[in-house]
Amino acid sequence: MSSTEKIRLLIVSGDLDAIKQLRQQLQAEKTVEVVGHAVAALEAIRLTAQEKPDGVCIDLEALGSEGIAICEAIAARLPDLRVVMILPHGNTDADLMRRAMRAGVRELLVRPFNAGELVESLHRAQHLEPKPDEGFEAHRQHEPEAPSTGSAKRDGGAPHVAPAAIAPEAKHGTVLTVFSAVGGIGRSTLAVNLALSLKEATKGRVALVDGDLRFGDVGILLNMRSNRSMVDVCTTPGNADVELLDSVMLSHYSGVRVLLGPLSPEFGEMVTPGALSMIIRALYERFDYVVVDTHTFLDESMLMLLDVSDKVLLLTTSELPAMKNTKLFLHVTEMLNYMPDKTLLIVNRHNPKGRITPADIESSIKHPVYAVIERDDKVTSEAAQTGQPFVLHQKAAPISQSVNRRATQLVAPPSNGTGPKRRLGLFRR
Repeated sequence: MSSTEKIRLLIVSGDLDAIKQLRQQLQAEKTVEVVGHAVAALEAIRLTAQEKPDGVCIDLEALGSEGIAICEAIAARLPDLRVVMILPHGNTDADLMRRAMRAGVRELLVRPFNAGELVESLHRAQHLEPKPDEGFEAHRQHEPEAPSTGSAKRDGGAPHVAPAAIAPEAKHGTVLTVFSAVGGIGRSTLAVNLALSLKEATKGRVALVDGDLRFGDVGILLNMRSNRSMVDVCTTPGNADVELLDSVMLSHYSGVRVLLGPLSPEFGEMVTPGALSMIIRALYERFDYVVVDTHTFLDESMLMLLDVSDKVLLLTTSELPAMKNTKLFLHVTEMLNYMPDKTLLIVNRHNPKGRITPADIESSIKHPVYAVIERDDKVTSEAAQTGQPFVLHQKAAPISQSVNRRATQLVAPPSNGTGPKRRLGLFRR
């Protein structure tokens, strides 16, 4: 960028008044052009890809931890983009600053500030070359490098704690995340039975994680009750002691190890996205297959789970609301730059006598159907009421055979002889 060109800036804040104030501060500046603003993560990602700004100004005071997630999302897709992050007055938390720098922030600006200070930070961010953050080199071979802190001073004396991460060349298992854009269509039932089928098909190490942090059903579907859950691993805010996993996970008689979600909805807040990320990373280092059940809405934790997954098993039905929401979710995966074959569309509870066929769903959603599982209310209802998964106790049922085929299909080696490739995504560091 030459000295005469304007810096094209995108503003991201959850507070419309803050956006208006920033726009007013920059209105008279001839070297800065505001090309748009966003108030949420997906909107910020979309506008960044659409407008291709020179820099992004992220208001952490209004966004909270979502601001870090947005920065990580942007850095994963546009590592050369310069980011200025606005911190609340008096916030000098060293750990927060380190997280921001690891996420790709070039400048930290603390409120209150005037227009001149903001413009100076924007210009400085454009010319800063990233500097390595000591202590992270072993984990950051493919990350955007850490920046100078600019206006905010870094606490150089604070101990540096490396996040739980693995080098790209490290061996890891396969992460399969089961997701649906609407509830009540059998997501947890499929996750549970798929994990058991994978164990039977591969004889490998299989972990099943209840990633629904509010209303998880994995324990009920397996008739497993315990006072232990992933909350016991979350020792401090944002962290997890993964060495506790073995003592917290339950052993199902099938051989599958199970990590239950929070035992009560109010405990869900204790499992932060950072802690959940550390848990999943530890599991795919220790198991051959990690099957993750989820909830139906997109938040920071859900985006992290989608990113670290090798495959996303996306469930839908032939009902119009399910098809509509599934199509919207697939649009999100496009914005997140997922490879098309990462998301496997499964038509669940299909009625072969119904008016809408899998071909109709393909045509409407514009995504190939990977598999069809026919509806069997009697078998699934009995399994849910007894806690006895149908793939183990009703093996002859067509629905059991269908799930077993899906498991075999998922573990079959690709035709080119290569293994699955993990995409560096939103939270993949």
